[in-house]
Amino acid sequence: MPTPARTPVQRNGDRPLLLLLTSVLWMATAVSLLMAFASMLTMAMWSAAAGTSGLPYLIIPPGALALVAAAVWAVSRTPGYRRLPGDVRSLARAVLVGVGPIGFAGWLWLPHL
Repeated sequence: MPTPARTPVQRNGDRPLLLLLTSVLWMATAVSLLMAFASMLTMAMWSAAAGTSGLPYLIIPPGALALVAAAVWAVSRTPGYRRLPGDVRSLARAVLVGVGPIGFAGWLWLPHL
């Protein structure tokens, strides 16, 4: 009696391209967040030097970061998201988190190149 063929189990290390894409997206998100915060701090410094309030530039970025964290937390609690494999969940998180900062950094810096 022949044994039935087994289907291979997909582990996290079996998808190097997916892991590479996830790493690149997280690095792009981190760099664009640093650029956004640096530009906000620069604008706050220049507005304080001009004698106006730089407070909006210091309040808005942490508030936006808290909203994104709440959205990521809400998405991570959905049943469909929890059924995904770990590496796909990380990629989905990177895409969800990275859209705003990468888009903002592109809007802020690309016209100056």
